[in-house]
Amino acid sequence: MARQSQLYTPHSTSTSQVAIRNAPTCGMASRHLARSTTHPSPRSSRTTTPTRTWVSTATASLSSEEEWDSSSSSSGSDSDSEEDDQAEDYTLPQEHQWHRFRPELLQLAHTQLREFRSGVQYDASPRTRSRVVKWQPEPFMFEEAQDPNDPELVVLSRQRKMRRQFHNACPFYASDPVKYKQCLLLCNRKSIEGLIDHLTRHHIKPLYCARCSETFETPVSRDRHILDEKCQLLDPKPMDGIDQYQRNRLWKRDRWYLDERRRWRRMWTTVFPSQPPRSPYLDQGLGLEVSMARDFWETYGWQCVSEFLSSRGCLDECNGDDDRARNALCDLALADLLKDIIDGCPTAGTC
Repeated sequence: MARQSQLYTPHSTSTSQVAIRNAPTCGMASRHLARSTTHPSPRSSRTTTPTRTWVSTATASLSSEEEWDSSSSSSGSDSDSEEDDQAEDYTLPQEHQWHRFRPELLQLAHTQLREFRSGVQYDASPRTRSRVVKWQPEPFMFEEAQDPNDPELVVLSRQRKMRRQFHNACPFYASDPVKYKQCLLLCNRKSIEGLIDHLTRHHIKPLYCARCSETFETPVSRDRHILDEKCQLLDPKPMDGIDQYQRNRLWKRDRWYLDERRRWRRMWTTVFPSQPPRSPYLDQGLGLEVSMARDFWETYGWQCVSEFLSSRGCLDECNGDDDRARNALCDLALADLLKDIIDGCPTAGTC
């Protein structure tokens, strides 16, 4: 028998077999040389459900290309959109019995995430973000080893890593990862449009009085306070966030035809005009850890939850309520995983 060495990664990481000649003294038996793709599973003793890509409804977003496609094609029926809205609005009730599974799901997610992390490679994408892993074929190391009658042939299996792209960073997180590490929870936007939307939702400066720096909930209450002229003139306090002028500039200065790096730098100079630009990517530390967790859950989260519930006998009868509850549990499990990663890292830049 020929020797075969194969390293498994979570669920469906493919491997490519490579043949080489062995030393004459080994006397290995002959074996066919064939390129094959295997799909190992951590639980090979039982039938697993097909992998289904899962996008969290709590923080899901479309890439710029997907947004363009969805806005330009409106072939979906009104009934389908209504069903999607109902599914997205569904939350798992507090009294639901599946809440008790969340601690176990968290441990399972951490275990499978470690396997996923060992089989993935990240790099920067010059233009777009691909949500689908594309496998590139690799050539054989030795073409002369294709002789099936060669008695000195040894077949080795070499693990092929998945290729993923770095996620774009929120400019505020890039400026101070420790202070703004909660942006990793709030922002799951891989596209530039998604980042701008995040900035306009979560980083707007509060309404405040220019004399005393008191903040207000509404423009009316602020204007009434200013017109009263009863406050004292104090030294201005620094206010985190962007003002209305910067908010408008973010959309006006964006150019969709530029590459992502240039678009991100235009966004940075709008938010921090006096600071040199940082890296546009979550390419290290806690940011990269959270990106890996999101990509892992987007690919394997639904399958992970489905197999877990099936092993507990909770999916014996398929119905719409179970599907909605399972989707909601996927959201909760992802939120638990991300919070556990972020809370377990006191210094965001060194995790």
